[in-house]
Amino acid sequence: GYITEQEPWKVAKDTTPEGQARLATILYTAAEALRGVAVLLNSVMPVTSQSLWESLGAEESLGALADQ
Repeated sequence: GYITEQEPWKVAKDTTPEGQARLATILYTAAEALRGVAVLLNSVMPVTSQSLWESLGAEESLGALADQ
C-alpha cells in the first residue's frame, strides 16, 4: 500500500526542508484517504466512521454524504 511504499518512518528522519515537505505530503495524503473512507462507510458503519472522523480531528459530526 501507499504507506508501506512511502515509508514515512524513514522519511521522518530526513530533517532537510525537502524531506519534511515530503513527509507532510505523505501524511496529508494518508489522512485525506482516511477521511474519504470515513465518509463513504458512514452509511453502513456509522459508529466506526464517526470514531474515525473524530480521530482525524474533525469537530463537526459526520453528516450525510451529500454534505461532504
